[in-house]
Amino acid sequence: MRSDVSNIDECTAVFQHALCSGNDDGRERERHLLEGVRYMHAVIEKGHPVPRVWVYLGELQLQRAAIDEALAAFERAVELDPLDPLAHSGLAQGLIEQGRDEAAERTLSAALELCESAFLHGQLGSLFISQGRYDEAVALLERGLELEPENEELLLLFARHLSESEEQMRTYLERALVSDPDYVEALCDLGALFALQERAEAAERCFARALELDDESLDALHGLSEVKRVSDPRESLRLAGRAIELDPNDPRGWALMGEALWELSYKAKAHRALERACAIRPIRHEGARAFWLRAQMSEQEGLVQHALWRLEEAAAHAHLWPPIAADLGRLYAEVGRVTDARRWLHVALEHDTDDARSRDLLTTLERT
Repeated sequence: MRSDVSNIDECTAVFQHALCSGNDDGRERERHLLEGVRYMHAVIEKGHPVPRVWVYLGELQLQRAAIDEALAAFERAVELDPLDPLAHSGLAQGLIEQGRDEAAERTLSAALELCESAFLHGQLGSLFISQGRYDEAVALLERGLELEPENEELLLLFARHLSESEEQMRTYLERALVSDPDYVEALCDLGALFALQERAEAAERCFARALELDDESLDALHGLSEVKRVSDPRESLRLAGRAIELDPNDPRGWALMGEALWELSYKAKAHRALERACAIRPIRHEGARAFWLRAQMSEQEGLVQHALWRLEEAAAHAHLWPPIAADLGRLYAEVGRVTDARRWLHVALEHDTDDARSRDLLTTLERT
């Protein structure tokens, strides 16, 4: 028995080292993960490892994106200990990574009958949220909170996906932070909520604390850069630059750099930074916003036609950033292209029924 305890303690140490090492360098991280995999295989080859070793092996393979190998390890862990929630959770995650959501759902549902746990409820609830099955997700997450009323991960899921108001969202996030004051994701989400409510100081405290805990958190770097854009554009620029160092293919970092450079009156450099954001494919929310920002800057420079060209480039992505449609309608009206203006104002109002400016302009145009 002592040798089993010693064995699992050593395996746990190797597992944690493999997961936490080499985060700055992809090749270095892969080397550490592979060393962890080899260590677990060596333990297994010695015979009769405790089931948790198979769980560690599966998680390391999952981190390496070796999904088939991960599934094999988790399946063996489930065979050896059908009551281990971590083994079932890993198996389900591997299936999700393969796009086999129905199999993952069956795995988690069966696991909950064998070994009910809050985090299994959370995992299945998260899967249902991704599928738009919100009523079923609520039931699962509520049951998870019955088992662990202050489970910070379940509270974060409620805050992100199931809150019915900003106040409710804040309550869930603050509960999560009472449970774990160092929960970086909850700090970033709370900071983003405060920023949305124009509570800059509160937002800055949240993002700064998150960066103290994890100086590579992109959400914290982005959030703090955005909050400081007007009050301290040089610091905003530094934070955006750090985010780009960590992920050069993230358009938000480039967009934030462009905004900070604009505040510092480096207009040509601002446009170049935004060009980098626009060039990143596939275009998502932040990339579409970068097109819009370039148009805003051109308009501020008095270059209305240039602004319109920027928006026309982004027209196909207006569903990702609704202000594109609203500004297309407004600028088309300004240059006398009334039919185009009406069309885009209708699109803008489909995305945002509360856009009073677009509605008023459309009403005026339809009278002419």
